[in-house]
Amino acid sequence: MASEMKLVQSARTRVQALPTQHLEEREHRGLRCPLSIHASDGRFGRMFRGLPILHLDPGILREVACLDGVMDGRDSGPRSRNPDHPDALPAGFAFLGRFIEHELTFDAACEHEKQVDPEALRYFRPARLALDGVYGGGPDDAVFLYERHDRARFLLGADSEGNPGRDIVRNREGAGVIPDPRNDQNLILSQMHLAFQRFHNAWVDQLRQNGVHRSEDDRGVFERAQLEVRRHFQWIVLHEYLVYLVGKPMVDAVLRARRFYQIREVPSLPVEFLLGASGVLWTLMRPTYRINETLWGDLHHALAGGRQVTPDRRVDWRNFFFIDTNSTPLFSKRIDTKVTTELLDPMPGDAGDDRRSIAQRLLLRGAQVGLPSGQSVAELMRAGHGLDAEGIPGLKPIVVLGRDEFPELREFGLDEHTPLWYYILKEAELQTGGCTLGPVGGRIFAEVMVGLLHADPLSFVRSAPRWRPEKNERREFGMGDLLRVAGMV
Repeated sequence: MASEMKLVQSARTRVQALPTQHLEEREHRGLRCPLSIHASDGRFGRMFRGLPILHLDPGILREVACLDGVMDGRDSGPRSRNPDHPDALPAGFAFLGRFIEHELTFDAACEHEKQVDPEALRYFRPARLALDGVYGGGPDDAVFLYERHDRARFLLGADSEGNPGRDIVRNREGAGVIPDPRNDQNLILSQMHLAFQRFHNAWVDQLRQNGVHRSEDDRGVFERAQLEVRRHFQWIVLHEYLVYLVGKPMVDAVLRARRFYQIREVPSLPVEFLLGASGVLWTLMRPTYRINETLWGDLHHALAGGRQVTPDRRVDWRNFFFIDTNSTPLFSKRIDTKVTTELLDPMPGDAGDDRRSIAQRLLLRGAQVGLPSGQSVAELMRAGHGLDAEGIPGLKPIVVLGRDEFPELREFGLDEHTPLWYYILKEAELQTGGCTLGPVGGRIFAEVMVGLLHADPLSFVRSAPRWRPEKNERREFGMGDLLRVAGMV
C-alpha cells in the first residue's frame, strides 16, 4: 500500500476552505487588559505577581522564530533535525491539547456583550473543563445543535457521499455549525469534536437501554449523559493527557498541593500558562500527518477545516492514538526548542505587517503582556517553597538554567534573560530529554489544569472524587477508549 499512498504537497495543492485559522490565531479577548495584583476577576491573570517584566525587542523575537532561525526544526526535507518523541507520545495528543485549550479560552459572550466589555472583565466564562465548546447552551438555548425529535442527542452531519454521522453539521458554505469555530480549524480537530458528540449520543443510547425510556424527559436524559461525558473527558485530561505531558510524579505532587496557582473569587487563566507552558503543544506538531491508509497531508492545506469530509479524507484514529495492539500511531515530535518548519511559515492569507508565524505570535504576545523571564520564574519557584522536600519518587528538583545552556541565543542577547516559553522548552530538552515538560514548565502546566478541576464544583474531582470510568476492568480510560465507544474506529 505504501506505493499507492499519496502525499499532498502544500506548495502544489491549495484547498478552498474557510479561514478558520484566523479565528485560531486571533488574540483572546481580555488578554491585553491590565493584569494587576489587585484585580479579583477577569479572563486572564498572573501566576507570579511582582516579578519584573522582560522587555524585548519585537524584531529580535521575529528573528529567533523565523524560517531558518534557531527555532526552525528543518523537518521539511529528507534529513530532519527535528526528532520524534523519545517516549512514543502518540501524535493525537497535540490536537487533544489544542482542543483542551479551546475549552479553557472559549468565549461564549454575545457580540453586544463583547462591545460593552471589550476587555472581558465582567462578561466572561471562567476557564473550566466542561466541554462548553461542544455543548454550547444545551438543547434549550442552542437548539440548532440537537435533534429536533430527540433533544437529548446531538444532531450530526454527513460526509460528501451522504453517510450519516461522519461529519459535524455544516452550513451551505462548509463552515461547521458548532459553538466554537476554532474546532473546525483543521480536519483532525473537527473530527475530534465529532467524536465527543458521538460519545454523548452513545451515552444517551446506553442510558435508555439500561431502563431510561422516552417517557422520561429528554432534558433529564441529556443531563445524565452530559455528566458522564464531562467526567470521562476530565478523567482523560487528568490521568492520561497530563501524565504524558508532565509525568506522573508531577501530577501526584500537584494533586497533593498546589503552590503557585492560587484561585481567588473566579478562576482565571494565567498568562504564564497560556503563553508559556501551554506553548509546548506547538513543538509536538509534525509537518505532515498520515490521515488514513492512502493519504498524508499538511496542516495548512490538506488538513484544512471549513469543508465537508469526503471518504478519502476520513481520519483513521489508529494513526493518532493507541487504539489496539495491531496498530502503531504516528508519534509527536519531542519537546524541545524546535518547531516544525510548516508552523514557521506565515499563516495562509496573512499580508503585510501581519505575516507572522505561530512561533513569532506566541513570543510577541508574551512580550506584549509583560511576561517575566524564564530564569526569574525558575528562581522564584526554587526559593523557599520546599519543592525538593516533597518526597515523591521521580520528581525532579528545579535547577535554574544558566547562560551556557543557551549558546544559540547569545547573539540575540537572550541567553541570560530568556523568554518564558523558550526557557520552558529548553528546560524540557535538557532535563527530560524531551519526554515531558521539566520541573518549571511542568508545574505551571499541571497546577493550572489541576487547579481548574478543583475550582469547578461540578467536576468529578470536586463532586465525586471516588468516581471511576465504567465498563473497564483496569479502571483506566483514555482517548482510545472514547473513540471506540463513539464508533470512530
